[in-house]
Amino acid sequence: MDYRGDIVKEKILPKDWKKAKLGDYFDFKNGINFGKNDSGYDIEVLGVGDFKKRFYADFTDLSVNHVNEIKNLTRIEKNDLLFVRSNGNKELIGRVLFVKEIDRDIYYSGFVIKGSCCRDEINNEYIARVCSSTYVMNQYLVKGGGTNISNLSQAILSDLDVLIPPYDEQMKINNLLSTWDKAITLKEKLIKEKKNQKTSLMQQLLTGKVRLTGFDEEWKKVKLGTVLKKVNEKSHIKNELELYSLTIENGVTPKTDRYNREFLVKTDNKKYKITKLNDIVYNPANLRFGAIAVNRIKSPVLLSPIYEVLRLKNDRLFNLDFIGQLLTWNRTINLFSTMAEGTLIERMAVKIDTFLDVEFKMPNSIEEQTAIAFRLDLADKEIDLLEKEIVQIKEQKKGLMQLLLTGIVRVNTQEN
Repeated sequence: MDYRGDIVKEKILPKDWKKAKLGDYFDFKNGINFGKNDSGYDIEVLGVGDFKKRFYADFTDLSVNHVNEIKNLTRIEKNDLLFVRSNGNKELIGRVLFVKEIDRDIYYSGFVIKGSCCRDEINNEYIARVCSSTYVMNQYLVKGGGTNISNLSQAILSDLDVLIPPYDEQMKINNLLSTWDKAITLKEKLIKEKKNQKTSLMQQLLTGKVRLTGFDEEWKKVKLGTVLKKVNEKSHIKNELELYSLTIENGVTPKTDRYNREFLVKTDNKKYKITKLNDIVYNPANLRFGAIAVNRIKSPVLLSPIYEVLRLKNDRLFNLDFIGQLLTWNRTINLFSTMAEGTLIERMAVKIDTFLDVEFKMPNSIEEQTAIAFRLDLADKEIDLLEKEIVQIKEQKKGLMQLLLTGIVRVNTQEN
């Protein structure tokens, strides 16, 4: 293998590759900001919220904005690169979308920058992959002085270093990574199907519309206050009691580095709520969005005082897993959302007394509760296994990108 002496992140750049600036190949243009009093034309606009975790731009369900005139506006074109310029979450800044296809006039918001290139020696999709790689994303940290930058600019994008292999190799690399993308997409579709199946199963089993074999006893109405009791144990932060949080996605979970403020509160006298294994925890302000979970952390941990912590009153009468499935069911979350109180929308909350007063129809026997929970838990385990698989696939793809996009591993461009 033939190399030259250029060093890229302590790796030697292949002889037939070159390091260049992104601005040598791409022209950049900021999106448009809209005035609240604008009128006249309705246009579809891609914003930061449409990026999500995609690589290819998706133009379904775009927002519609009003503008006074459109003749001077810049449309999104096929093969464009779209970058997040500014966002409240710094970790999203620099995220890139590639426009593989577009079938109508679509514009982009002021929080987005568009990159366009028409040079023959560049494959735009390949460059989009380079811009989504750790090699480029790490440059944002350097240019931000060791922290995530607050705003991306055309100047920063133009100054990014990119590694350019011969065009044939760009195409081969891109095709290889596209194969991984297709595998990820298929796995994501399977996960979505499994979640839909579980939703249907919950609708049947948690309402009693479908009864499991061997159970025919009539269900009874039970208030949550009969099932659960409020727990209000508190403590300061200690070595054996770490500060955790409750997230909609992952339940009770360690605080991330980004949100971990434990070092700021160790010296004060603030007390936090203690939660133990199998407690049920919810956030009164975000319950309407699904912020409720069974605590699966084996050791006691601390939570913010804003959370409510509840515990099963009698595990001989009620199955915890059944109650957990019932309370996290989207139909139940929708019910809770109607019970939020408050004068301001952002401060609306489901108070503990209101929560405990909610009534559900449920099996009279713990045996039937357990059997239902077992079926639903099996569905959860299948979904969890698929989600772990997709995380592994994405990590493998990320590692492959690091090798291919820096020339450490070469692809064969010779035809067989």
